[in-house]
Amino acid sequence: MKASVKHPRNFVRVSELPKEIRGSYHPDATVRVSLELVRDENGFTPEEAQATLQAVEESKNPHEMIGPFESTDEVRDYLDRLAS
Repeated sequence: MKASVKHPRNFVRVSELPKEIRGSYHPDATVRVSLELVRDENGFTPEEAQATLQAVEESKNPHEMIGPFESTDEVRDYLDRLAS
């Protein structure tokens, strides 16, 4: 019977980590894990940066743009038509 040991915060058993990052540590070893969200110099995550770049590229094709709208009601009406 294995004793259940509660690890301090940020510590996990190597066996609980994804195989790609386990390295050569013994599966029963305990390691401290620190995760950090990666952001660029503008504060965007890689996904946000990619979406922003895609939006910039799409804005270079004005024939594909919708609008301009005169009011928020016009925007809502347009979105309602798309949804129906």
